[in-house]
Amino acid sequence: MRRIWLFWWILGLGMTGAQARPNLVQNPGFEEGTTAWNLPPEVFTVDETVAYRGQRSLRLHNPRPEVYLLATQEIPFAVGRFYRLSVWIKTEDVQGEDSGATICLEWYKGDEYLGGSYPRGFKGTNDWQHLVAETLSVPPGTTQVRVVLYLRRGMTGTAWFDEVEVTPGYPPPLRTFLREPSYRGQFFADTPRQRALLDVAWGEPLPDDRPLTATELRLSLLSAATPEPLRTWTVKPQARREQVAIDLRRLPVGEYTLQVQLVETVNGEVLSEQRHPLAKLPPGAGRGRVYIDEYNRTIVDGQPFFPLGLYCAHRPASDQALPRLDEIAASPFNCLMNYGINSGSLEEIRAYLDAVHQRGLKIIYSLKDFYEGTRWYPKQVGPFEGEEEMTRGVVTTFKDHPALLAWYLNDELPRTMHSRLAARYDLVRRLDPDHPTWIVLYQVNELEYYLDTTDVLGTDPYPIPRMPISRVADWTRRTVRAVRGRRAVWMVPQLHNWWVYYHRDDLRPPTREEIRNMAFQCLVNGANGLIFYSFFDLKRDPAGFANRWADATAVAEEIQRLAPVLLSPEKAPPARLATYLPEVHLSTRRWGNNLYLLTVNTVREARSVVFRVPAGTRRVREWDTGTEVPLDGLTFRAEFPPLGVQVYVLEGKYQQLRVRRKKVL
Repeated sequence: MRRIWLFWWILGLGMTGAQARPNLVQNPGFEEGTTAWNLPPEVFTVDETVAYRGQRSLRLHNPRPEVYLLATQEIPFAVGRFYRLSVWIKTEDVQGEDSGATICLEWYKGDEYLGGSYPRGFKGTNDWQHLVAETLSVPPGTTQVRVVLYLRRGMTGTAWFDEVEVTPGYPPPLRTFLREPSYRGQFFADTPRQRALLDVAWGEPLPDDRPLTATELRLSLLSAATPEPLRTWTVKPQARREQVAIDLRRLPVGEYTLQVQLVETVNGEVLSEQRHPLAKLPPGAGRGRVYIDEYNRTIVDGQPFFPLGLYCAHRPASDQALPRLDEIAASPFNCLMNYGINSGSLEEIRAYLDAVHQRGLKIIYSLKDFYEGTRWYPKQVGPFEGEEEMTRGVVTTFKDHPALLAWYLNDELPRTMHSRLAARYDLVRRLDPDHPTWIVLYQVNELEYYLDTTDVLGTDPYPIPRMPISRVADWTRRTVRAVRGRRAVWMVPQLHNWWVYYHRDDLRPPTREEIRNMAFQCLVNGANGLIFYSFFDLKRDPAGFANRWADATAVAEEIQRLAPVLLSPEKAPPARLATYLPEVHLSTRRWGNNLYLLTVNTVREARSVVFRVPAGTRRVREWDTGTEVPLDGLTFRAEFPPLGVQVYVLEGKYQQLRVRRKKVL
């Protein structure tokens, strides 16, 4: 993902009722001098000659780029809550490669840094400007939250800060997730189980701090053919989270909308509403050239396909375009997501897509910049101008191209844009019913707010070298948990060297061992596709492209050989650890007559592990070498090196296993 972290600042995007809430910052205008603030005197002073409002402001003057000091204040907080940041900033000769003078919110567990929200700042020389942003939600385990005013690392100049505000935000009082049917609400008229299964959560305070008391759920089945609901159900809340099932067996073939409203019973006021598409398909109807099946597999032209791809950034008509495609086509990778796809005429884009197809590759087409006001907004693609017309024009023009795998709708855009993101997904889904959409986020605490904006979800943990590598497993698990295992998850493992963004001596690229470990952390924990970030960063890595590319392709080749196992829809009984070790992750798959045990050690120390295999196992061997492993009853021991990865083949009689469904599409 194109970020150093996430640098989004949003002017004028407040939250309903937020202005009426108390400011959690003490001495926000520095009228009381340094009270409540921790201000390193080397660069910070209270200025009595410059102010946006009142008589004083905070002045930050830093002439040396190696100096990096912060003004901080602890604030009260609630776990799970998100916050609105607001500050006025004036700058004078602020220079450097980063994004300038800004504000952030950070959370800690004791001295352990847990994360934060970092809006972009201001550079150059400017009079007072208003920076407004919304944070991520505070994660579980947080014991301390700090508001921070600072000049980004490596930057010089002078900045003034005034009227600092942090106010609490509130999530929607109603959140719903359509578990069944899992892909775009589609189901067939001849399937045995025809129902809508909804996860429903409600009970959050309203934005004006009104508690939710006398409320009920109203579910309505809508059709474009009739103005009135075909049927309405009312559900009385019994708990804050529930499941609601709706029988759809008598529903005629056609397209519908399931409307879910949270209603106040006293006056009938609709407090919140969400909608989900439903489509009952006739028996034998097609599902599109590309779709996601009930096992979360990608199906391309009727065949299972494991997306194993790369992020790229070349323009379609550039001198690099075809040589880059040739390099990727000669590798085990089978698809790409190109940031630069829209930098050309429609004819140039079509010729590029033709070249992708001719080389046997698939492309995830990027629409992620088609939001006016965002950093990379192009304003025009070919003859199409404006965000909606660009979306309509590009999707309509290229939706039938055989190279197309999916549409890329969101690259880490903030939750404040939810209504635009949901509308964009709905538009693309209607324009092109034959291809899924994919979004990628780093906001792992916020994933549930994006579930109605895409078909496929992904996150992008990049831990090397500054964070525990086990972050990859944690983010994958959280992503799979967010979609309840009912949506495909395409993860984005790290290939890039953070040095190409920061130019710091303490940064380095991931080793082949680390790339392999991160990839298998994703696979073991439920990923249905891997799109590595990034090919273009390998090209500019000072470690050298040839060696880095050899590492990437070696890992990809192993995954490609394992793809039939990863794509198998058959149920497999689980293997287990005889003694629980949280750092060792495993999963079992069945393909043909054998079980495959995928294992990964997520720490940099060796581990001795005893595995307990399913009943019926007669033989265990290493998948890559064929070496037989001694089996003691139903257990075997393995010595894992630091960051070790191993796949075992379990052979035996497993007749009790059943295929999830007799017919596999």
